[in-house]
Amino acid sequence: MSRDVRKPKIVEMLGDLVESYAVSGRYTYLKIRGSRYDYMIYGRGAAGLYIISSILAVYTVCSEDDMDERYDPVFRRLKSMECIWDNRRRLFKPNPMLDDLREYIPDLQVSTELADLLNQDKSIMNSMLRLKPSSLSITLFSIPPEYQPFTMYREALMKGMAEYYKLPLAIRWHVSIVKSHPPFSKPSIHAIIDMLESILAYVRSEGDRSLSMYNVSIG
Repeated sequence: MSRDVRKPKIVEMLGDLVESYAVSGRYTYLKIRGSRYDYMIYGRGAAGLYIISSILAVYTVCSEDDMDERYDPVFRRLKSMECIWDNRRRLFKPNPMLDDLREYIPDLQVSTELADLLNQDKSIMNSMLRLKPSSLSITLFSIPPEYQPFTMYREALMKGMAEYYKLPLAIRWHVSIVKSHPPFSKPSIHAIIDMLESILAYVRSEGDRSLSMYNVSIG
């Protein structure tokens, strides 16, 4: 990554919230002051008459350096809790891809635990209804390096995720939100950041609970 001479608009919009940033191509990597996320990646593009803004927030429970077989069941428990926002039903629901993954991992038990917690949080639900994102997903990174170039193919994606499930290399959450808006309007970036932080509180809580359940700790 290289520093940009001019401040990106997203950095100007967030102001003092930005502790540091770096630019790589059309993406801006952000470290938000006081945030428990490792970093966030902001992207902006066009789709027809609309602008598409996206933020990927990354939070690591267990890094590659710390990961060993003691943490494998922690990964598997958290993987089962992945969820997405359902715009039609206006609630969080389990990640449908988990059902596809069960074709390769029959003993995978899909959990609604994280989705239920988020659905019960009135502040988060009100934020989602106000922001009206195009999509929001809460997933664990689950693709081995050798499969990453082929993830556009469903079979390769599923096989890669199945291998990662059996032998995870790290426990790292990706919370992704996409918002479309007219070109001359600005997305509610501060509100999006606040909501991502609220979601992280539940993600961290489930991570801590899973570590305690399997009697392991980080570091």
